[in-house]
Amino acid sequence: MQPWGVAVRKSDTQLRDTLARAMNSLITDGTYSSILEKWQLSDSAIHNAVVNGAGRPLDPVC
Repeated sequence: MQPWGVAVRKSDTQLRDTLARAMNSLITDGTYSSILEKWQLSDSAIHNAVVNGAGRPLDPVC
C-alpha cells in the first residue's frame, strides 16, 4: 500500500498537532479500524499518526 498523508502549512503547528491527536484518538478508540473494515481497507492501517513522515520507512501493517 502507498503511504497517505495530510498537508498543512509548516507554520501551522496548532493544526498539525490537532490533526495528529485526532488521528491517534481514532486509532486508540477503534473508530479508525472500524472505518477501514467497512471500506475493506484494513491492509493500509497504521499504528499511529506521524508528523513529517517523508522518507521514513513505512509503518508495519497492524
